[in-house]
Amino acid sequence: MADSIAEDLLQGAKAIAEFTGFKRRQIYNLADNHHPAIKKEPGLGLVASKSALLRHYAIAPDKLEDGQ
Repeated sequence: MADSIAEDLLQGAKAIAEFTGFKRRQIYNLADNHHPAIKKEPGLGLVASKSALLRHYAIAPDKLEDGQ
């Protein structure tokens, strides 16, 4: 787990896509469909927690492969 919030935070669809291996369009679709680990923050755009993404996909690893 990251040592600080700044190290855990992914800001922007590009950063989230690079971390997850998804395409940027998939990240936007996940955010639009209220993915529990991806949020839209005013002034920041899309943000996600690395640890929340890892926890989410540890519970449902098949979703990581499908990009859902």
